Amino acid sequence: MEDLKNFSETKVKLKLGDNEYLVNFGIFTRRRIEEQKPGFTLFQNDMPDFEMLPFLIQNGIEPEDRKWDNEKEFIGLFEDCADIESLNKIPLAFQNSVGFTNQAFIPLLERVSAMMPKADQSKNPKTR
Repeated sequence: MEDLKNFSETKVKLKLGDNEYLVNFGIFTRRRIEEQKPGFTLFQNDMPDFEMLPFLIQNGIEPEDRKWDNEKEFIGLFEDCADIESLNKIPLAFQNSVGFTNQAFIPLLERVSAMMPKADQSKNPKTR
């Protein structure tokens, strides 16, 4: 667990209207994002730039914590948001989460990668 200290922040407090929200890019957020936009990254996606930040915010706030009733109300809160410092941190927090949530799978991927040549050799006796 010591490696977790090496990651930058994946959570941002954001004031929208009269409410402060925790925009958290953990595993559940990553699932919501993947369900809506499979393979989404900040650098390669088909989403217009003006939609990216609201998309990340909406998915980063747990559904049960949202205090807006519909998309139109959320967009109004987003457009009126004066919390520029926190808004600027949203993309970085998302990007940091990509490494943070994938970190737990690195040992598994290393084991699978190490086993691949052995599996190939057992299938193809000529390579022995």
